Amino acid sequence: MGTTILTLLFVPFLLHLQVQQVTAVQEHDPPAQAEKAPDLAGRWYRGDGLGVNLRLELREDGTYSQTWHGCLGKYGEAAGEWKFEEGQVRFTPTEEEGMLRGRAESLDVEEHEGGWVLVPTSERAREFHERWGPSPSSCYVRLEPREVERAAEKEEQEQDGV
Repeated sequence: MGTTILTLLFVPFLLHLQVQQVTAVQEHDPPAQAEKAPDLAGRWYRGDGLGVNLRLELREDGTYSQTWHGCLGKYGEAAGEWKFEEGQVRFTPTEEEGMLRGRAESLDVEEHEGGWVLVPTSERAREFHERWGPSPSSCYVRLEPREVERAAEKEEQEQDGV
């Protein structure tokens, strides 16, 4: 009889919890909209001005090219496709030469001073960036604003009579 009384008291409590859980699930906010990609197409630079000068061009058509120049000349180049996904620029190289062979890595996209910087995801590069902050030595910075690029392209087309 003690078990029956305990069951009669405990079962309504369990049912009440289940009703609360179902209600809580139904009251959740709708899923968030898909992440909007920032305008990342353009020319980017990362380096120290001496032995490491990486230039990265992200094109609007989803292709990229990258070169590495240093005090002894061109060290390597790469090209392929890129996409923005889960807060990162992700690369699919189709060509890699020299010191850029096998070095494609994802880049975290971070907001900085009203614009964007592209931060390498390797542990060493990430530690350097976190210690010294955003700079051309720690992350890719945009070489020139998109508006300047578009104006230059338009001027070039006008001069060519296109």
